[in-house]
Amino acid sequence: MQEEKLVTQQKAPKTSHITLTSTGAKLILLAQARPDGTGTTYAATTDLTTKKTTRGMTKNHATFDAAKAEISKMAVAAEKLGWARPEREGFSAKPDAFNTLLAAKQKPT
Repeated sequence: MQEEKLVTQQKAPKTSHITLTSTGAKLILLAQARPDGTGTTYAATTDLTTKKTTRGMTKNHATFDAAKAEISKMAVAAEKLGWARPEREGFSAKPDAFNTLLAAKQKPT
């Protein structure tokens, strides 16, 4: 019996987003791929106190790559207007509990 190897294909991403924050607000720039190969971009702002989201700045693009390039341009423009990319906390390992091998514990006699 021959083994069949399963080949996993990576699917192309259908969305791309950039999140920016400001005092009391969040801005999400979203690029979305359409089934016909085109792309669409949106901007959504959320007021963090009321949790109300407003969507706007909808644009259609010839390709999804063009839509991703557009949200990158929009992010640069938003940063110039005072929006900032949020700081992400990365993994930090705990310090080592010991630096040398420990002796085995002896049974009490």
